[in-house]
Amino acid sequence: MSRWVAAAIFCSIAGCTCQVPTPDSPKKTPYAYLSIADGGTYKLLPGMARMQPLGKSNALLVAYAGERADSTDDELRELVEYFRPAAEVRHLDAISLTRYSIAAKGLSTASKTQTYKPGADGGWELAGMMVFGPQVGTTRLSFGDEWTRDLQLEAAAVEEAGKVLSRFDRSDDQEAYARADPLCRKMIDGAAFKAVVQKLRAAFGAVRTRSLRSVSEVRSFPGAPDGWFVEVQFLSAHELNDPVIESVVLRKGDDGQLRLLRFDFNAK
Repeated sequence: MSRWVAAAIFCSIAGCTCQVPTPDSPKKTPYAYLSIADGGTYKLLPGMARMQPLGKSNALLVAYAGERADSTDDELRELVEYFRPAAEVRHLDAISLTRYSIAAKGLSTASKTQTYKPGADGGWELAGMMVFGPQVGTTRLSFGDEWTRDLQLEAAAVEEAGKVLSRFDRSDDQEAYARADPLCRKMIDGAAFKAVVQKLRAAFGAVRTRSLRSVSEVRSFPGAPDGWFVEVQFLSAHELNDPVIESVVLRKGDDGQLRLLRFDFNAK
């Protein structure tokens, strides 16, 4: 089974969603919502997904709270498969999933960490597990309704991200750049933007199919002032490469409009 690689990158995102403080940080930066198409919805908790050494491994660490009272094999497999491309693109050899749950009156937490590593058949297999009981008074994790998902914003983001990729498909790079967020246009000029998109088309060929992979909402994003951001991922097939993960990050402007901020493409 082949591994995912970075095919052509404009601005890479750390895994998929957010960069926020560690779980016990005094700064209360909101978590991110991750909704996997035809799958579950998760709160990605502060600080993780991030990369760091784990024993002798270099791991992608993901901390989250799920919809269910406890994790299930299906939930864990879904998350491993979702984060697998991010780990493989960065040549990491472990994915560590930590699931937090609130205990009595939100004053304590329990957590379970399960680590997965590549197996002999090319898949990722469970390699270790640690369970921590409630630790009274030691956490400042925020699982409350600091903010709620904006389903209308997510739907608008899926539509706009589709339009962005359609502009790439039909070589309308000038319009794509003109409609991009001012922060995007500050990071890269029009000529360089066009060159990157042309490189993508040459590497992949024409798109054949494209389906929604996930939608993520986050309130903070590296290099941008706090606000509203949505990352939309599509799983696509192209003439020269299949499959491809196309990630589009949109920023909500002061006028309420969603505009392209960053994008990256990964392929097998």
